[in-house]
Amino acid sequence: MLGHLALTYFLVRLPAGTYETDTVTKVYDGMLIPFVLLAILERPVKILWGLPTARLGFFWGMLTIIVSLLLLIDQSETWICLGISVAVAVLGAVALLRK
Repeated sequence: MLGHLALTYFLVRLPAGTYETDTVTKVYDGMLIPFVLLAILERPVKILWGLPTARLGFFWGMLTIIVSLLLLIDQSETWICLGISVAVAVLGAVALLRK
């Protein structure tokens, strides 16, 4: 589902152009392109570079969120979201590696 949200964002927002010129928006938009490609490839391609595409998509999506929040670290309201995102990424990694 996270991939579909990114795909919707990519298809609706980026072609219209973005009025935001902040670094975090540019980084997020740049990281979103490989994420959308992973989301599209998830069904037809089961393994990419020796890794399952679902796992690769999960880790890339979490990396996108964490990098974006790290760029906003100077805003204290993002700290809670960053903590939750890191916890989910770690717990997801542990769950995927134990599988």
